[in-house]
Amino acid sequence: MDIAHIVTKLGGVAPVRAVLAQGVSRAQISTALRRGEILRGRNGWLTLPTASPLKLMALRNHGFLTCTSFFEDRGLIRAGDSLHIRVHGPIPPIEAGVVCHRRRDAPTVRGGAVTVIEALRDALACLELDHAQALVDAAARASLVSSSGWDELSRTCVARGRRVIADRDPRSESALESIVRHRLKRARIPFEIQVAIGGYRADFVVAGRFVLETHGAEFHANQEAWERDRRRALELKSLGWDVIEVTYRQVMHEWPWVLEQLRRRMSTRRHRTLTG
Repeated sequence: MDIAHIVTKLGGVAPVRAVLAQGVSRAQISTALRRGEILRGRNGWLTLPTASPLKLMALRNHGFLTCTSFFEDRGLIRAGDSLHIRVHGPIPPIEAGVVCHRRRDAPTVRGGAVTVIEALRDALACLELDHAQALVDAAARASLVSSSGWDELSRTCVARGRRVIADRDPRSESALESIVRHRLKRARIPFEIQVAIGGYRADFVVAGRFVLETHGAEFHANQEAWERDRRRALELKSLGWDVIEVTYRQVMHEWPWVLEQLRRRMSTRRHRTLTG
């Protein structure tokens, strides 16, 4: 019997009891472990050799991926240095840099992670709202949550998270765009998102006057992305648009200054409409 195939069907990370329930014997599991076809993630759990480092670290800390780590593991965001895990019962000794989310109810787990609904519920209780907005938008963009799922999440999340859910927008193409969109709305600055101009799509058109472009962490690390963004900015300028470009660092660490630049530009007489 192909034990690795069974573990794969169970999500790549599975409790031994779930594998045994598929008709596998303990002797067969031991043989697969000796051959390196599967690994022991921790006592009572089996993983594929290809299991993600995040899931393995979560298992070592007696938990399962949730919050930002759930989405990072799926390649939907680039998270920070902390690993977010869900634990059930008393919080065990954990490694440095691990954030524990504890609830009374046992989580529904598949493949070493909680469900997307539970991951979002933890995020809405844990993160600043603009960062939670980025995860909610990422889930909407990837169609991870059904309409009924959003309703369930809105009913069961913390009160402050309901507005974030209602404001979700799958058009935000990155976490940084979601954060900027949330902050612009909070600052009562009018804007449109993902606006088609010429053969390009602007991140934001602010107050109908100018384009706001955001550049994430890959902006300086990827030469091809840098050149692509430069070409887009030049094209927008050639079409008569003023363009303000902000980086991840400016958004995250200099937001009051960014707001000041936007409001200053809004106060100028120059006006460019989408049809102009």
